Amino acid sequence: MDSLFVNIQPIYLIYFFYGAAFLVMAASIAAKDMKGSDLMLSKSVRLLGLFGLSHGMHEWMQLYPLIEGDHLSYRAIFIAKLAALVVFVLSYFFLLWFGLALIKGVSEKRVWKAARFVPVLLAVAWVLHVWYTGFTVNMQLLRQASIATRHTFGLVGSLLTAYGLMAYSREVRYLSRTAARNL
Repeated sequence: MDSLFVNIQPIYLIYFFYGAAFLVMAASIAAKDMKGSDLMLSKSVRLLGLFGLSHGMHEWMQLYPLIEGDHLSYRAIFIAKLAALVVFVLSYFFLLWFGLALIKGVSEKRVWKAARFVPVLLAVAWVLHVWYTGFTVNMQLLRQASIATRHTFGLVGSLLTAYGLMAYSREVRYLSRTAARNL
């Protein structure tokens, strides 16, 4: 029995369980029937589920070149990493859209007017960051694009989502202080 787990690297387990956590979050959101809910959060929670699904898929896609790398060509590894990058960027877009949807629902109009331009500004910053690193299409470009994704869409999407959840907690405080505190 011990020989079964001898070749499993710890990084494989990290990617597996980290991805599984996001996929379980997505499944729990998908299983929840929010049709009858009057809460504003119910309209945008599907975006959070899509974030969890795509982010979990990305983590598991990262496993493929790690596990099968010795048996794959450079081109196959590049394509696998490129596909994972596309899913990664998409996942953070979903998180960003979730945060913006929360802000739109609970914030003053002036905050929403400023926040609605965030995706365009982030896309420009992302392209400039990737362009600055060079246009040589190789693994280094994919690595730089992944870092740029975290620093633009990931960071700002997380901050906007946090702000949106805090603002939403003030809206639901009259319904449940515990729920407001958890948000």
